[in-house]
Amino acid sequence: MQTNLAYDLARFDVEARQRVVEESPKANELKIVKPRRKKASPFKGVVVAMSAIAVCSAILYTHVMINESYTQISNQKKALDAAVSEGVRLQSEIDRDMSLKNVEDYAIDVLGMQRIDKTQIQYIKIKSDSVIEINNKGKNKGPILVLKDNAKDLLEYLGF
Repeated sequence: MQTNLAYDLARFDVEARQRVVEESPKANELKIVKPRRKKASPFKGVVVAMSAIAVCSAILYTHVMINESYTQISNQKKALDAAVSEGVRLQSEIDRDMSLKNVEDYAIDVLGMQRIDKTQIQYIKIKSDSVIEINNKGKNKGPILVLKDNAKDLLEYLGF
């Protein structure tokens, strides 16, 4: 169904529109609408108050726990400092007791030892060359090689 609304020039007539607006009495009136107030539910108020108390309590509890943790850390640091100072004191006492002079005095007084004299030293001469022999017996050998070496040593001992 085709219509001629596009060619209806009365739709674009401004004076006709103004007449229609002026003739209608309700168009010029402003209607004041009061906003509706929602009634506050006592249950919602209690829930909001309880949640606010819960949040405040949680924050207060975390602050208390943090304070207790800081107190524990402080106590442990004090104990550590006391232990370190005691360690230093004991180490200085050991160093004092183990000094060379104290060891020498103890050897002479308590053990009855004497300082070595130059006349007590005797030097000997060895005519053979200086040879260092390293005995690697039993190191990095399997059980068969260990048995073989032990049998060989036994035969040498018996004279075969």
